[in-house]
Amino acid sequence: MFQRWSSGISVLLGISMGAVFGLGSCGPEHRDDPVCDPELDPACVPAYTDCIQYPGEGTMLTCDEACQQRGGSCLAEGCDGGTHMKFSICEDDDHDGGIISGAACDEPIDWMVSGWAQCCCVGVES
Repeated sequence: MFQRWSSGISVLLGISMGAVFGLGSCGPEHRDDPVCDPELDPACVPAYTDCIQYPGEGTMLTCDEACQQRGGSCLAEGCDGGTHMKFSICEDDDHDGGIISGAACDEPIDWMVSGWAQCCCVGVES
């Protein structure tokens, strides 16, 4: 009896902790959706997007929006602690040398020191 009760609690704690800390971002949004498995689906692994150019004066862009435009979801601090990287010059396959930001996914990208960025997303083929 105790073992069955304690395993139920650990399952509940695992689900609750995952929801609190943003774990399981690859998981289903709805109960009937399939679970995303990084072993089977490379798009499930957090990765930086292609280069995103500064959209222009007065235009705000968040990583939530950038990832959604690419068919995925932003994962805050999911790419080695970064939500996005900013560059003065950007190449799609170069994910090094940028200024790493751990900003929230719904926070506008600060373009003050750069003209390019890459966002950390899941569900996007890189």
